[in-house]
Amino acid sequence: MASWNPVQALFDVVANLIGFPIDQVRYIVLLALSLPVALLMRHALHPRHTPVALRHLLSLSLGLWMSVTCFGWETLCLVVVVAVSYVFLLTTPAAVVQRYTMAWALVCISAGHLYRLLTDYGGYHLDFTGPLMILVQRVTLVGYAVHDGMARKSSELNDDQKTQKLSQVPSVLEYFSYCTNFLTILAGPCATMHQHLCFMEGTNFSAHGKKHLHEPSSLLPVSTKLLQSLASLAVYCWLAVSFPNERALEQHHSLLHYYGIILLVVLKIKCQFYFIWLLSESINNAAGNGFDGYDDRGNPKWDLLSNINIWKIEFATNVRDYTYYWNLTTGLWLRRVCFDRLKGSRLVSPTLATFLLSALWHGFYPGYYMFLVYGAVLSEAGRKLRRVVRPWFQAAPHLRLLYHVLSCVATRVAVDCGVIVFILLWASYGLTVWSNLYFVPNILALLCAFALPSGKGRNHGNSHPNDAGNSDKNKTD
Repeated sequence: MASWNPVQALFDVVANLIGFPIDQVRYIVLLALSLPVALLMRHALHPRHTPVALRHLLSLSLGLWMSVTCFGWETLCLVVVVAVSYVFLLTTPAAVVQRYTMAWALVCISAGHLYRLLTDYGGYHLDFTGPLMILVQRVTLVGYAVHDGMARKSSELNDDQKTQKLSQVPSVLEYFSYCTNFLTILAGPCATMHQHLCFMEGTNFSAHGKKHLHEPSSLLPVSTKLLQSLASLAVYCWLAVSFPNERALEQHHSLLHYYGIILLVVLKIKCQFYFIWLLSESINNAAGNGFDGYDDRGNPKWDLLSNINIWKIEFATNVRDYTYYWNLTTGLWLRRVCFDRLKGSRLVSPTLATFLLSALWHGFYPGYYMFLVYGAVLSEAGRKLRRVVRPWFQAAPHLRLLYHVLSCVATRVAVDCGVIVFILLWASYGLTVWSNLYFVPNILALLCAFALPSGKGRNHGNSHPNDAGNSDKNKTD
């Protein structure tokens, strides 16, 4: 007779109560249980009266336990990824270590995605590939930070690289703590090694140069993000009953009604991510992680590890903003390890290379690549359309408001028609959705991208700001 497992019993009770699959229940319950542990890290195990080595050890031990509880033997794959990456740091010259860690990480993520394709094609079962995607970001960030700190001159680095560089290889305890700590192993977000060490050593508050008698409280951001997370979960549960993904494959006589179905299916999936990411961010903030200095009024900011800005996403007026504010830390990773590294290259386009890295990181489902191509065309179409159309709406406040509303609606419609293909994974499903829409979004995007002029539009009325895009928004994920 099998022995009674209290943790598994808790999972079974919650699964029966809310009707979620057991793999999702394990994932959510472990995230929720890490919140009180995060509070202990902030107060009972504060670095002022707790050895930093002990904080590292407890953090990685709890992280590995959570991974084993969630994914079982698959955790061994994660440990191997981290261990081999650390061997590269110890044995490879700093001048090329970033290449070895990147190559190893891409081999591992590719193998993980192929394993998922073979064992659960088209399924949504939670397995180790989620944490593996986060690990790929971490091991490559460390490889480049060591390369910057030990093989490059300071004059060759940009400001961010100067801040994040490592002048020596981290200890094995620091490295495993960074890669497998309980705060981020299941859902991220991804910080740099420098940020992780500052948090573990307690210098993340003093590093911002403003001295206070007491460390800033994280009660307000933790409470706010928890409430937003729970609200997102409530919306997800409400929509999940009536709008499973398969409803997007149904044919409707009314395009407006059909798009309404697509919008709600996409919103359901987004709320799933909102819930997880906001919950994870609140857990990190509760532990004291994610502090990002003070604003102009002297109020503490806790957005260093923010992954999303819901308002900016839901009411985006262009494709660039929609994608930029989604999965922010992954966008930073892509910029740090790819885009910034290839600036000025005559051999490889930084934008194209970043798009390809993002696609490979996500996996091999055809829907991902269909969305990648559609998104690239849509971005170009939006840029040209904005240059041509926007000047006509600048003559009066009511026209500018009308333009803002129309841009918001058009962005949502166009992006959702691509995101649904990403969600459905299968090429045949994506083509079914687009054919049900008579390929209208695709045709309009192609016409705007290739038929509209590339130059700036004429200025009718008041002058308008340059719309070439912000140079810091190189977000492609």
